[in-house]
Amino acid sequence: MKEAVSSPMKALVAGSLLKHPSMDVKVSVASCLCEIMRITAPEAPYSDEELKISTGCFPVCCFFFRNLSDKSSRFYDKRVSILDSISKVRSCIIMLDLECYDLIVKMFEHFLNAVRDHHHGMAFSLIVNIMDLVLEESEDISPHMLKPFLKSVKNNNEVWD
Repeated sequence: MKEAVSSPMKALVAGSLLKHPSMDVKVSVASCLCEIMRITAPEAPYSDEELKISTGCFPVCCFFFRNLSDKSSRFYDKRVSILDSISKVRSCIIMLDLECYDLIVKMFEHFLNAVRDHHHGMAFSLIVNIMDLVLEESEDISPHMLKPFLKSVKNNNEVWD
């Protein structure tokens, strides 16, 4: 199986596609990366560096969670597909193993900022599942990781730094 997806795997992380100016291309690449991870699971299809560098799989996927609240976006379905893949494959656990704590915090911030009443379906369940997996599998939940939760429940006149 790995041989069949070897060429597309290399092309997806080569750099030019990940840095493409078109948002359509970027979200498609992120979706493909998640599908490659799903297909090759439980084996990691990429090296640790390819997964966590700024143009790697995890940062690219997390980038698309920041506008998850926009259900009218033409990218919404692909964003949900990325959520679904991360949830099913449990690739968020790999993020913990690779100590991508800043990226996890950023992902949590995107999730907590994005949750809206219209997410009481699949997207909401996937968000909850991913966050639950990360928190359950964390050996030590640092204050840094809890900061997005505290920010989401603070009163308007309080500041959490």
